[in-house]
Amino acid sequence: MSPEVGGLLTFFGGLFTVAGAVVGAVWARRCWRNAEALAPGGRPFRPGPTTAGRPVPVLKVWMRWRILLGL
Repeated sequence: MSPEVGGLLTFFGGLFTVAGAVVGAVWARRCWRNAEALAPGGRPFRPGPTTAGRPVPVLKVWMRWRILLGL
């Protein structure tokens, strides 16, 4: 593989990783808002940890299921 192709693959891989993290955070935030609209005060986490639970690596591993089950 040529260095140019490897550089492009690395660039687009990073771009898709960042885009996936942003889209996932927006999705989690919207889920939280919808769940809060249906049952006010029933969420164990506020919107900040819910939104950060997608792109932040430590929260992504440790709290993902706790946050999603809370929604």
